[in-house]
Amino acid sequence: HEVRQHDLPLKKTFYLPDIHLTGMAVTPNAVYTADSWAHVLRKHRLDDHLSVVFTVSSPGPAPCSLFWDGKYLWSCDLSTGKIYQHQADDRLTVVASYASPGQAPVGFFKDERYGWSLDAKTRKLYERRLDNQLTIVKAYQLPEWEEGVAPLASFTWWNDNLWFTRTGKGYIYRRAKKKLHEVKP
Repeated sequence: HEVRQHDLPLKKTFYLPDIHLTGMAVTPNAVYTADSWAHVLRKHRLDDHLSVVFTVSSPGPAPCSLFWDGKYLWSCDLSTGKIYQHQADDRLTVVASYASPGQAPVGFFKDERYGWSLDAKTRKLYERRLDNQLTIVKAYQLPEWEEGVAPLASFTWWNDNLWFTRTGKGYIYRRAKKKLHEVKP
């Protein structure tokens, strides 16, 4: 999609047969994907077919989210409730793992000041200190997250806007950061 335009026009589509995509992270020279059915993480070339460079077992059985911070790949796992930090080597070596405040982390994001994680069960967005435990600083919610039964599925930040998706919904939602309400962690 072209992110700079309001209606997110489609730029290109890639077909990934036999991959059950549950997470994706884009780097300058590759795309990483998570596959919860196969319990693996993959590195793909940035070519017309996103050819697989290598496949490694996920550190947890249900990888659901990936994030590239410029140095490390981060993954979340729905079964273990953990957030994993990976070295960008050919084994995606786990260099650290962090407990999630909820049992269902569905996204991680890191900016220059904080780490952020979203949990599908608690329906909270956690602001986390970038220390050796990713200590929770604050928690936030949007009132609409309590509506309906569709769980939160993924998120990212872009220009002080929170972008998120919900399972089973064919929409990408964008909300201004100022719309978030602080709640108890």
